[in-house]
Amino acid sequence: MGIEDPGEPEERADAILPDTELLSLIRVATPKDPRLAELIDNLKGQTGRQDESAFISVDGLVYRRGRIEVPANDNIKTAILQSRHNSLLAGHPGRAKTLALIRRCFNWPLMKRFVNRYVDGCSSCQRVKPSLLKPYGALEPLPIPAGPWTDISYDLITDLPKSNGHDCILTVVDRLTKMAHFLACHKSVTADQLADLMTRQVWKLHGTPKTIVSDRGSIFISQVTKELNKRLGIRLCASTAYHPRTDGQSEIVNKAVEQYLRHFVTYRQDNWDNLLATAEFAYNNSEHVSIGMSPFKANYGFEPTFAGIPSSEQCLPQVEARLQELAKVQEELAAGLEGAQEVMKAQFDRGVCSTPKWTVGDSVWLNGRNISTTRPSAKLAHRWLGPFPIVEKISHSVYKLTLPPSMRGVYPVFHVSVLRKHKPDSIVGRQAAQPDPVVVEGEDEWEVEEILDCRKRGKRLEYLIGWKGYEPQHNSWEPEDHLKNSKQLLDEFNTAFPQAAMRHKRTRRL
Repeated sequence: MGIEDPGEPEERADAILPDTELLSLIRVATPKDPRLAELIDNLKGQTGRQDESAFISVDGLVYRRGRIEVPANDNIKTAILQSRHNSLLAGHPGRAKTLALIRRCFNWPLMKRFVNRYVDGCSSCQRVKPSLLKPYGALEPLPIPAGPWTDISYDLITDLPKSNGHDCILTVVDRLTKMAHFLACHKSVTADQLADLMTRQVWKLHGTPKTIVSDRGSIFISQVTKELNKRLGIRLCASTAYHPRTDGQSEIVNKAVEQYLRHFVTYRQDNWDNLLATAEFAYNNSEHVSIGMSPFKANYGFEPTFAGIPSSEQCLPQVEARLQELAKVQEELAAGLEGAQEVMKAQFDRGVCSTPKWTVGDSVWLNGRNISTTRPSAKLAHRWLGPFPIVEKISHSVYKLTLPPSMRGVYPVFHVSVLRKHKPDSIVGRQAAQPDPVVVEGEDEWEVEEILDCRKRGKRLEYLIGWKGYEPQHNSWEPEDHLKNSKQLLDEFNTAFPQAAMRHKRTRRL
C-alpha cells in the first residue's frame, strides 16, 4: 500500500540568519555577558603587541586565536548552529564535522557539549540519516595511495527521480585526500559517455590516475579505461580491480550525497541535480575523520572561506612556504590513513549491537525501507518515519507502536532491527510546541503550512497537507473542499506543479 512520507523537515533553510546579522547579535550581547565585559575592560588599558593566544577586542567583538568569543546567550548559539549545521552550505553534518565548522570562526565555554546536544536532537538528521549498525563480513582495506588523485574510486547512484533529464549521480573520489566530485548523468550511461564525463570534469583538474577502483565490475572499468586511453591519446595502465566492500569509500560517499539531498530536496524530488554543487562543497569542506582535516585542506593546503566570515587562516603565506606546508600535509595523510584503517577495521569487525531495553512511553523511529510511500523515489525519501511512541512491549526484541491514521494499513508490531531510539530535542529555542486550533466561524481549524502532493480518491481530489507547528508524521490527506481558507496555498501548488493535478483529472470522450 502507499503511505504518505512524513514530508519535509520542520527546519527550513530560509529561517537561517546571515552572518552579518549573527555578528550584529553578538556585538549587542557581548557587553551584557559578565565574562566578556570584564575582558573588554581589561583590554582597554593594554597597548603593544599581544601574544597570539591573548584576547583582543575589535569592532565590538572579542577574539582569541582568530575566533570570535560568543556570549552566554543560547539564542545566539542556536543561530550559529543553524548556520553551520542546517544550511545548504553545511548539509547537516554530524557531531565532529559541525564542531569543526564552528571552531573555524567561533568559541565559547562548553561549546562541544552544546554542539553535541544540538546535533543529537536534530529531527531532520534523525529522520534522514541511516543506522550505523555494522554489517556482516570483515573489512579489507586497500593500499594507501602514494599521492593525491593517483588512486581514485567511482560509483553511480542510480534509480533517482528525473531532475532536468538526469536520473543518476557519478561520484568520483580521491582515495588519499578524500576529495570528491558529484556529477549528474543517466543510469544508461555507456563507458564512452562516462569516460567523456570524467575527462571534462575530473581529469582536466587532477590529471591521470594510476588506479581506478569501483564496485561496478572489472569489465565495465576496463571499458572506461580503454575509452580514456582513446580520448586522451595516452596509454593508461590503470588497474581494473573489482573490490566489493573492500574499501567502502564509494558507499560512504554515496550515503553522504543521498543524505544531503534528503535534507534539501523538494517533496517531489525534482531539483536534486541543482543541489549537487552545494552538496560537493559541503562534503569537501567538512572534516573527514580518517584524515583529521577537510578534503579541501588535504588537497589544496587551506580551508575555503565559509559564508562570509574568514577562517583563522586569514593571511596566505608565501608561495614557497605554502607549497612546503601542502607537501607536509599530504605526507602526513598516508600515516594518518594507515592508522585510521586499522582503527576502522577493528571497530567494523567488533560484532553487532546488543538488544536495546526500551519501555512503554519511549519514542522510536521506524525504518521506512519496507513501507512504500507516495514520494517519487525511495532513494531520496526519509530513512526513518516517526517518531512513534511504544504502546506495548511484546518481548525483549518486539514492540508495538502507536501509528498515525495515515498508516492504519500497517501492522503496528515491529522487531528492534527496524527501530531506532528517538533522541528528544534539548535545545530550548528550537523546540516547537504544537499549536492550538484556530477558531473559524465557530469551528476548530488548524493552519496549513504547505501543500505537498495531490491524488485522486474515487471522484474527489485530495491534497497532502503539512500542518503548521506539527511534525511531518501528522501530515494528512484532505479533500479539496477542506481547503477553502487556504486558497492562496492551493493556487500556488497548482501553479508550481500543474502536472500533479492534471494527471488526476478525468478526460471526457467525444
